Amino acid sequence: MNTLPRTATAHDLLKMHIRTLPLNSRLATFFGHLPANSQFNGLLWGNAGSAKSTLAFELAMELGRFGDVLYNTSEENFNVGTMQERLRFLRHISPRVTFLENRSLEELTNSIATHQPRFVFVDSVSEMDEAQDDVLTLSSEFTHTPFIFIAQSTGDARKPLGKNSLRHNVDFVVKCERRGNSRVAFNEKNRLAPKAQEMVIFALP
Repeated sequence: MNTLPRTATAHDLLKMHIRTLPLNSRLATFFGHLPANSQFNGLLWGNAGSAKSTLAFELAMELGRFGDVLYNTSEENFNVGTMQERLRFLRHISPRVTFLENRSLEELTNSIATHQPRFVFVDSVSEMDEAQDDVLTLSSEFTHTPFIFIAQSTGDARKPLGKNSLRHNVDFVVKCERRGNSRVAFNEKNRLAPKAQEMVIFALP
């Protein structure tokens, strides 16, 4: 992995070529310049029915163009049918996305160590058996792996459920919410230079 030097002049920084993932135009406009050769971490959060997992599925399938994706689902079982409905909604399905039905941090850690996916989704950190802060340490343990964490919201929908560290230790924070018949994503925080602050996840007729 290429790493930036510890010190650099402004001119040196301007000369550096930092590779980014060539996402499709819809996701690149909203998420910004996701680095290709270094870790980035993100948080998607919202109330039930806000389409946060639908957005996570869409991003996972897009990232599957660039490497293997492990999607850990702790909220939903394979045999319920909700996940299948989300997949049918998507235009693109990547064969490089593997779903793991699991609530154990130890099992997730072992799966990452064994299969070494390029990207990992944890949906959701609110439903894992271990404490939220313990789950967040995954990004420190696997420093070359980007992590996307999905979280439920507090009852008043004002913040993600759990400790404030969830917001602070990531590069972008996206809130998903209902607006009439639409589900909308909003960039609350994004260090990766997005061109849009909002994106419609989907709109119902």
